Amino acid sequence: MKTAIVVLNYGGTALLARALPSLVEAARAARHPTIVHVLDNDNSEPNETWARANFPGVTWARAPRNLVLCSFNAYLAAIDAEAAILLNNDVAAEPGFVDPLIDVLASREDAFLVAPRILSEDGGTVQAGPTRARLRWGTYFSEGRWADPEIPATTFSSGMGAVRRDRFLALGGYDGLFLPGICEDGDLGWRSWRAGWRSYYAPGSRLRHIGQASFHAAYGSRRTEVIAWRNGFLLLWKNLRDPLLWAQHLALAPARVGADLLRLRTAPIKGFLRALARLPAALHGRASAEPRQTRLADRGIFATAGDPVKAPV
Repeated sequence: MKTAIVVLNYGGTALLARALPSLVEAARAARHPTIVHVLDNDNSEPNETWARANFPGVTWARAPRNLVLCSFNAYLAAIDAEAAILLNNDVAAEPGFVDPLIDVLASREDAFLVAPRILSEDGGTVQAGPTRARLRWGTYFSEGRWADPEIPATTFSSGMGAVRRDRFLALGGYDGLFLPGICEDGDLGWRSWRAGWRSYYAPGSRLRHIGQASFHAAYGSRRTEVIAWRNGFLLLWKNLRDPLLWAQHLALAPARVGADLLRLRTAPIKGFLRALARLPAALHGRASAEPRQTRLADRGIFATAGDPVKAPV
């Protein structure tokens, strides 16, 4: 499959200088024809000058404005590739990173996304593997630390990985409802599962996280927690359709928020109130989903995503 590695850049060239050598080498070594692209959310002339001087084989593009992950949407519509590996600029690739991802996309007809294993910089800690999603006390909860990272599996979603470009565009890409971020990957994953397209986890593909948590640095831990709660509510309001799960949400989520408030934890109630301000947009996104696209119901998705699978993953 013709493949594009698309690196979303923000924050200058310090991280790119560490990430690009391994990504360029991974593209060169791949069996699938692969080109590295940098999509610059900084919109910076110095960044482009530096990249063209140091990595002349890398395709450089500027996003018209910083839409965080939503910047991928227009760019994937413009490039010529069957598969796109979507990355942040704070990861480096281990040797053989590309082929395990693209092999799954090429061999599994139902594949939408394939997620790599993401390790700490020293390689000693698994930071991301397959994920499951469920309701806990009526609120959205995603977990990923239960799984054996050595076993191929399906996954509910992933913030980085390879996607079938045509299916990404058919789903409309990332939804700006969740800006500046958190849960937008869960929304995309949920919509793809509902459409009958699965997400997989390929442990043979490995990335190392080489940067700091830029989102937390930009927004701070308290504001990040509020955004996470806000987007968790929006994710459910936009995507949840199962009547029983809706009953759990309506019955238990207020109790969860109230219990936290009694413990002087205000992030849940702040997140809820801020989600209400975006409720019309969430309902519009919900109404825009075509009923005929629903091939797997919510409880089926929650039960299936994260299950081990057989090779060739």
